[in-house]
Amino acid sequence: MSDSAGLSFPTSLGTSTADQIRLLGQDLTADLMGKVSFGELAFWLVTLRRPTPSETRVFEAVLVALADHGFTPDRDRRAGHLPVRPDSLQGALAAGLLGAGPGSSA
Repeated sequence: MSDSAGLSFPTSLGTSTADQIRLLGQDLTADLMGKVSFGELAFWLVTLRRPTPSETRVFEAVLVALADHGFTPDRDRRAGHLPVRPDSLQGALAAGLLGAGPGSSA
């Protein structure tokens, strides 16, 4: 078993060590959690700058408007994929299978 104390995992957005996660130059737990909204952080990650309060409101409104798109029944994903790519029956089946699980309408 290896010792992870000396490991570091940098990315272009953040770094992590055994004791700390930094995102956009901020300490995740001390500076971000409970202090910025999800919409503000998502905007910041995409643009690499903090949004103005107005930008945050608009961005969060867009996220709310998109929320229902994640709850498409599996049969609709299959049915929507096949006419677009009739040569890709595998893609239509995969679209349905990937959504299968508890509460699935498949």
